[in-house]
Amino acid sequence: MTRSELLEALNGYKGEDIWNDVIYPSGLLDRDATGAADPNYMNDTIILVDGTRIDFDYQAGAWKITAEPDDEAIELDWEREENPGWDSTGTIAESWSAEVGQYVARIDRFRDEDGGGFAYTVTFDGNPIRNGENESAESFEEAEKAVMRLITR
Repeated sequence: MTRSELLEALNGYKGEDIWNDVIYPSGLLDRDATGAADPNYMNDTIILVDGTRIDFDYQAGAWKITAEPDDEAIELDWEREENPGWDSTGTIAESWSAEVGQYVARIDRFRDEDGGGFAYTVTFDGNPIRNGENESAESFEEAEKAVMRLITR
């Protein structure tokens, strides 16, 4: 679930327990930050793992994003995976993964088509992410930016 989808689900919810039915299952909640932002347990403030703050606006009767994350402050803890495949046929040369809430982002580095360099692909919870119009990125940093665009949209 993306931040936009969560906001839509929050504002469309008609049930009795929005936290157990929508917020917790979204996988986007930063429980510690939410607890710190809502010490009186009013349950009207949500902090997401990307730093987004969503508050319930009682006057409007709707959930609204009240603070955007600082993209520079978001830091993913990339872990290099052991035993990468390595050959010149495009097999994955190296892989890194990072947890984003309940999801996993993965960057794979492999030989590019002409064999003279590397290209990077990104998956988010097993689903490929396009880097603009391209299937792959030209650098790790470019691939990481594709992940950041996804988690902050």
